[in-house]
Amino acid sequence: MLKFSLEDWDRIQRDNKAWWAGKLPRPLVYLAMPDPRAPRPLSYMSNYPLEMPAEQVVEQYAAYLETVRFFGDAFPWLWVNFGPGIAAGFLGANVNSVTEPSETVWFTPREPVEIGDLRLAYDPENVYWKRVKELTTCLVGRFGDMLAVSHTDLGGNLDILASLRDTHGLLLDVLDYPEDVERLVGEVTRLWIRYYDELDAIIRPATRGTSSWAPIWSPGKTYMLQCDFSYMISPAMFERFVMPDLAACCDFLDHAFYHLDGKGEIPHLDMLLGLQRLRGIRGMGSLLPITGCRCWRASARAVSYARCLSPPKALGVSCANWAGRASCLWWMPGRNSMIILSRPPLFCKPWLKRIFPSNRAITSIKRVRLVGAPATLIILTWRKHVFWRRILSRTLAGGTLGAGRRDDARRRVEWCAHG
Repeated sequence: MLKFSLEDWDRIQRDNKAWWAGKLPRPLVYLAMPDPRAPRPLSYMSNYPLEMPAEQVVEQYAAYLETVRFFGDAFPWLWVNFGPGIAAGFLGANVNSVTEPSETVWFTPREPVEIGDLRLAYDPENVYWKRVKELTTCLVGRFGDMLAVSHTDLGGNLDILASLRDTHGLLLDVLDYPEDVERLVGEVTRLWIRYYDELDAIIRPATRGTSSWAPIWSPGKTYMLQCDFSYMISPAMFERFVMPDLAACCDFLDHAFYHLDGKGEIPHLDMLLGLQRLRGIRGMGSLLPITGCRCWRASARAVSYARCLSPPKALGVSCANWAGRASCLWWMPGRNSMIILSRPPLFCKPWLKRIFPSNRAITSIKRVRLVGAPATLIILTWRKHVFWRRILSRTLAGGTLGAGRRDDARRRVEWCAHG
């Protein structure tokens, strides 16, 4: 049995709906902790044999999920993970799923093909498409409305196309054969929407809303859009080949987010912020340590701009892994915000030590300002997670989130002390 009640789900739905409407006076913080003694299932479901019954695969994850404790705005969630851009596998690319030397999945063309000869078609008998639907159906049947079963990571339009053509070839194609690229990305968009709709018909009637490969919940259709390939192309190419796809997907979805995959995508940020129906951008956290570089200054201006939009764009800051040993923040600009980082990457440590020299389990709690917005920065490790309630009580009692009295703080901290 999951360590989560119907009352918890009612609270999650209430607070998430308020957040999407811009009426929640705080950020959403996702914090989930599994039992470290529990055996972990494989991160990629594609690494289980295709002939293994779906029910057996699901039980591997069920046993693990039942050990997880949920704090803050965390909710039971599972991503049907077949790798980033599995839609390429649905369209005939090779799916290279391995566990050694480490777990990963990547996609390669089944055979060399020129861009002009490439044709894309929906194949209902594709083995990976059937497997994803089978596992999604089995998860929904196993947990019902107590688990947010995520749509698989279909991928971005150029990312999918790069897996069918190969990355080097597509980089030349956007220069030499832009009309063919334009034709194919349009086909990818139409197929992407079809795949999403078929999975949505399985998920939404039986569960509570939708989620994506990131733990963000929506009462309608949500997805974490992306185009990692855009790291390597100019803003003009991004506008021609990617923006029409993003605009179509944003119109199709109720709550669209975008995954900004590193500083190489900063040149496209102004266009992303201009998408009226794009509700937020995830990935800004990876830029926080590089405060002295042009990329950070550009993103800082974009964050300030995002806060002024109507409706404002939400920003996602995360330092998370699949096992839930870290946390995610969904920040609606214009609100007092709290950023929680746990076990920051090595490249962050010098930056963090300049701010917080202490090396205790709870490094520090300190008011800071990020791009002109009041925030509370909390650095902690999991060895002392029992202090969670005390930390948040102190933070709220200090007025950071508007709770000025201690008794009021105790009431308001309940949202992050359950479980």
